[in-house]
Order: sequence, then C-alpha cells, then structure tokens
Amino acid sequence: MVLYTFPDKAFVNRNIPKTKFYEHASISRALKDEFVSQIQQITWAYKLSPETTNLAAVKGLFEIQVFNIQLKTPELDNGVLLSIDKAIPHPIFYQLFFEDKMRVALAYKRINESDETKWVIEQYLSSEWFAVNDAEQLKTPLPIVLNLGGLYEKMLKVLMPIAANEGENIKAHTERLSKIMQKQKEIAQLQSKMRNEKQFNRKVEMNNQLKTLQSQLAELQA
Repeated sequence: MVLYTFPDKAFVNRNIPKTKFYEHASISRALKDEFVSQIQQITWAYKLSPETTNLAAVKGLFEIQVFNIQLKTPELDNGVLLSIDKAIPHPIFYQLFFEDKMRVALAYKRINESDETKWVIEQYLSSEWFAVNDAEQLKTPLPIVLNLGGLYEKMLKVLMPIAANEGENIKAHTERLSKIMQKQKEIAQLQSKMRNEKQFNRKVEMNNQLKTLQSQLAELQA
C-alpha cells in the first residue's frame, strides 16, 4: 500500500512558503510560474528520522521528509518537484491533494558516487488518485524494516511500475526503469515519424530500427 500512518512523534505540520524554494533553487521564470499556477500550499507534514521512527540512519540517508502539497490543478509539473528536491538534502515523500482526491509521489534520490556534495534524482514515481475520504481506511503502518534505508526502498518499490528482477537492488531497478521509459519514448517518436514518412525505402529502414528498439525494450522488461 502507498498510503501510510506515520508516527505521532514524527508530526511537524509546518507551512513552507513557496518563496523558500525560489531562494534555494535556481529556477527559470517559466518554472516559477508553474509554482504559482499549480501549487496552493506546501506543508512539511512529517519528519521520519531515527528519533521519530526508532529506525537507524544509514550512510547518505538520515531522514525522510513527508510534504503535503495542496494543488490548484490536478496536474503538477515534475520540474516543480525536482526544484523542491534540489533544495532539501533528504528524500521527500509527497502527498498531493487536489479537491477531494490525493495521490503520492516519490523519486529515488541518492548521493552522487563521484561527488558526495551533489544528489542524483531519478524519475518520479506516483500512485493513482484516491478519494480523500477513503484515505484513512487505506492507510497502513510503516513497513517493518531494520533502518531508514530499508524504509525508503519499501516506499519506492511499492510505486514501481515494474517488478524487480531476482537480486536486483533499488539502484539497478530504478536505472532499468529509466532505460525502459527512454526506449518507450524513442519507439513512440519513431512510430510518429513513420506515420508521416512518404518514401517506401525510408519506411523500410525505419521499420528495421523500430524492430531493434522493440527488441531492446523486451530485453529490459524481461
């Protein structure tokens, strides 16, 4: 389940002005406009740490933050979430609210192996929309794990659209998902070009390229 009952002692409930992210993240005017047009309010809802969860920290992961975001529209640009993540030196579990619905989102966020002062933030994973009135009944306690790293992996895996292969860790799992999404994008782009192509020889060439891409995708999905 993707909805959780967080420990009472992890409760923060502190509103964060959107301007805080303008100050701490280098964003374009267009992205700032997305903040204004799409987000009503950002609330730091919970802090999952050793003190609030009784789970040990691991290298590079000392806390997981839970942010509630009240939306003005049902869509939220991932660039907005990325700007927030860049400004906060911890993974963030987002609970997004629009009217009477909610969904959750989370990205795999890890310290850069070649530069420990920087973060690598992978694609965002999200759930379907739930009725807010049903949310309390759908919530489950946090998974039983040994440390915050284990908790983070469980929270990520439940949102993954593909299952992990045997022995595949969260880093490899996420990287494979990124490659699958990239291949799917390349296939869609090539198919679009094929529909508009008039030359027969060129269509044959493109069809061979398509078969190669589809084979590569199947291998990634195996």
